Amino acid sequence: MNGTPMSDKDILDDVLSSQKAITVTYNAYTNECANPQVRDTFLNLLNDEHKLESDVFDELHKRGWQPTPQADQKRIQEANEKYQNAV
Repeated sequence: MNGTPMSDKDILDDVLSSQKAITVTYNAYTNECANPQVRDTFLNLLNDEHKLESDVFDELHKRGWQPTPQADQKRIQEANEKYQNAV
């Protein structure tokens, strides 16, 4: 690091990226777990990590650093049709 402190946005972005990586890892471990009790433990951990990820995302969004534009009705309908036909 060059001595410049990280901004709150940089810190939250870093935390969000870390949480995404953690959930990917726990998901893989959960899917490949042969022991039901250990799998349940991983599922609980995965749920906890998703909650943390969601909390960080919500904080970024609340501060205006993670915009989530509204989808227009045409795109929503197209997505509905695409995935209804896939079933």
